[in-house]
Order: sequence, then C-alpha cells, then structure tokens
Amino acid sequence: DPRDLKKIEQIKNLMKVSDISDIKFVGAAWSSPKWMKSNNDWTGFSTLLDQYYQTWADYHVKYLELMKEAGINFWAISTGNEPLNGVAAFLFIKFMSLGWLPRAQGKWVGENLGPSLRQSSSVSNVKILAGDDQRYTFPWWFDRMYEANPQSKNFVDGHAVHWYWDKYASPNLLDQSHQKYPEKLIIATEACAGDKPWEEHKPMLGYWPRGEDYII
Repeated sequence: DPRDLKKIEQIKNLMKVSDISDIKFVGAAWSSPKWMKSNNDWTGFSTLLDQYYQTWADYHVKYLELMKEAGINFWAISTGNEPLNGVAAFLFIKFMSLGWLPRAQGKWVGENLGPSLRQSSSVSNVKILAGDDQRYTFPWWFDRMYEANPQSKNFVDGHAVHWYWDKYASPNLLDQSHQKYPEKLIIATEACAGDKPWEEHKPMLGYWPRGEDYII
C-alpha cells in the first residue's frame, strides 16, 4: 500500500532527525476488512465472522513481518482499538470499528492471534496488549476474556487503556486490575480532547481547558 510506504519513509526520517533508533512502536487495528465482518461495513454494529478468525490473526502477523523487513520493529500490538465501539457505541461512533465482546476476543487471542504470533520466525517477541478501551472496562473485560479461554492469558503481556471517560470511572479500577493480574503491564495507548458527541470535533486554539485536561 503506497500509504504504508509513505508512513515508513516518514518514520525513518523522524528517527534520523531525532537521532533515536530504539522507539517502541505500538500498533492497533481499528477494523478488519469489510468482507470479514458480520455487517460488511467499516462502521456500525459488527463482529468478526467465525470463519475469518485465523485470517485476521494472519493479517496481523504478516503486517508485523513486512514492517520488520522494511526496518520498523514493533514493540507491541493491541487486540483492536476500542472493541465496544462496534457493539454498544455504534450509534454515535462513525469511524472504523470492529465489535468484540471479551469472551469472543479471548477465543481469538487464545486460539489464533497468540499462537500465530508466537510461531513467527521473525516477530514472535512482539507483545500483545488486550483491552485497548476505556477505564470502565477494567478489570471485568479481562476476567471474562481469560475465563472464556484461559490460554489467552498466557499470550497477553499487558492491558491497554484509553482516557476518554475517566471522569466517570474511578482509577481504583486500574488498581483492581493490577491486583488481579500483577504480571500484566497497564499502559495508556490513546488520548485526545474534543471527543465527546457534544464537543467541538476540531482544534480550538487558545482554549485552555483542553490543555488542563492533558495536564491532569
């Protein structure tokens, strides 16, 4: 894809200019191709069709291998950006999303993504970050995911979290998750301002409350 080639060129230029070569790259797919999905669309209510569980895992591994060949070494990938967007938030989420529930995702990680990644000859060391959604999903998402497929827990290295509804979800949820799964990393993977349906979805130059949100 020419867009990926452009990204690779830009990343290499940034690494050269900054003189930093050990950047830890983290990747997250927002949606599988439409033909793998129950609704055959980029957005809306969706799930990954059962017959494509292995194909979607193979997509991830092949992408990582090709990026490595191009000189971009990924540190980690997530199990998919904000999986609940394609299940519960599709009425106001209009960007690409693939719906998951934790039990189904546990099956995919335990039987497809995890084994396929670890069997790769070149990218088996890439970490898997589960969740990649809001704080309010902690720790119940992982409880159900690992309960559905205990093997998935062996493949997951950490739990990824976004900040968008933190004002309505106690940070104690992260503490609870750490207490239950102390061997798993907890890492913030996404944050921005102006994301709520009632907010301005564009830059607001000079608007300090957004800067204060980042500081907090």
